[in-house]
Formats: sequence, structure tokens, C-alpha cells
Amino acid sequence: MKQLDDGGIIIYKCTQKTPIFLFLRRAEGWLDLPKGHIEKGETPMQASIRETMEETGINVESPEPNFRYVDTYTFANGNSKVKKSVMFFIKEVSKDTEVRISNEHVGYEWLEYKEALAKIKFKDEADTIKAAYKYIVSKKDCE
Repeated sequence: MKQLDDGGIIIYKCTQKTPIFLFLRRAEGWLDLPKGHIEKGETPMQASIRETMEETGINVESPEPNFRYVDTYTFANGNSKVKKSVMFFIKEVSKDTEVRISNEHVGYEWLEYKEALAKIKFKDEADTIKAAYKYIVSKKDCE
């Protein structure tokens, strides 16, 4: 089984005392978090910062130091299976942050926690958002 290692950043902003999360819409129809392949010589954090900038236009030079979440899942690629591990970091952005998606995606949405869980297609991604929400609430970030 092929192994892929990716990095990503969960981007959120606080509005009305609650976090809202940035999701990118793929052409296939589902929502995705900003993430991508770790290139040779990169750390997971460096890859996460680069991929987030490429996919969203958002510069997240310093993700929060106390959050790490590894999402591991398997998917089919033709006749073979691929195991992917994504190390996620997290970053709060200002309310007026602009998103400029790349050609990898067809749109984006800012979603509150419950709305995100209702729209997310994959369980592992829902688990990632649950971990992020728990972290944000524990820090009392949006109060």
C-alpha cells in the first residue's frame, strides 16, 4: 500500500462568540480543508503553510503552537489503495481575511461547527473538525 504524508491548516475566525471554519469546495462536490503533500526537505508545518497559501491565498506564517491533529485514512486510487496521513495545525484569522482559491477548488465556505458536521462527507474530516472545535472551546478563544 502506498503511503502519502500531507500537511494542512484548519483556518477559523470568531464571529458572534463562535468559531467558523474555512472549507474549500472540490469539483467532485465535497468540502475539504486546506492541505497538501509534504515535499522533500519540508517539515509538516512548512508544507502546511505553503499549501494553505497556495490553496487559499491566506498567509499563515505562525500556526498555533499547541494544536496538532493527525488524520489518517485510506482511499482507492485506481486498482490500488493509498494510506494518507495529514498533520493538521490550526490558525485563527481576522474577520476580514480574504480567500483567493486556487484552480484546485471551485469555491469555499465559512461554516459554523454544527453546520460543518452536517455538510462534511467523510468521517475522518468530521473528527478533525471535532478536535479543532474542542481545542478552540477549551482555550475560550471566541468568547
